[in-house]
Amino acid sequence: MSVSLTFTEYQVFAAVTTFLQAILPVGTEIVLAQDNRVPEPRGLDWIEMTPILRRRLNTNISTYRDCAFVGSVSGDVLTVSEVLFGFVSVGAPLYGTNVPNGTTILSQTSNAGGPNGNIGTYAISCAPPLPIISRTMYAGIATKQQSTMVTVQLDVHGPRSADNTQIISTLFRDDYGVTLLSDTQLAVAPLYTSEARQSPFINAEAQYENRWTIDLHLQANMLVITPQQFFEKVSVALFLIDLFDH
Repeated sequence: MSVSLTFTEYQVFAAVTTFLQAILPVGTEIVLAQDNRVPEPRGLDWIEMTPILRRRLNTNISTYRDCAFVGSVSGDVLTVSEVLFGFVSVGAPLYGTNVPNGTTILSQTSNAGGPNGNIGTYAISCAPPLPIISRTMYAGIATKQQSTMVTVQLDVHGPRSADNTQIISTLFRDDYGVTLLSDTQLAVAPLYTSEARQSPFINAEAQYENRWTIDLHLQANMLVITPQQFFEKVSVALFLIDLFDH
């Protein structure tokens, strides 16, 4: 299993775009900065987004999730017939006798129900040389959360740039903005904005355009998912220290 993120920078930008589109006049185009050989949008009013800072907000929060189930493998298809505990996660590593190292559960291809809808078939990344008969298998993972303050600079262009900036700075620090971002189903939330600043923009024709700049600071609770194996059982033995030489 490769290490993965629960959501990416691109999805954070998509969430910010959803917020902006919901509050600004229809037709206000929103683009990512640092894109080569692309002219500015045709519309009079548009916004450019640039990532400028990521700041750690806490130490890592680690959680562990074990999973055991009865399954079999034929080719690159895993069939889960019974879940013993936990639930099967797409992207999790697959462990078990005769399962090649590095095998990952790629996707669920059919669903027969059961606890958490886990009974069914799954595509896996690595096919074993021989079919694996029904037996207990495992798919444990660990998650590491680093709460991060992500700062996105908005360059607000056009005749309405001052008014649009006022709308953004007001609603981003309001329950209205919190609700809009929570509707994206990502673990992101507004924190605060910088003071807006007027920064004239000189276009390709050497003409001045109105531009206001404001920084949005939001919290993103991204999880890094790693493979994790667990003990099935532990045998504990006692030894008398006096039997050993000092």
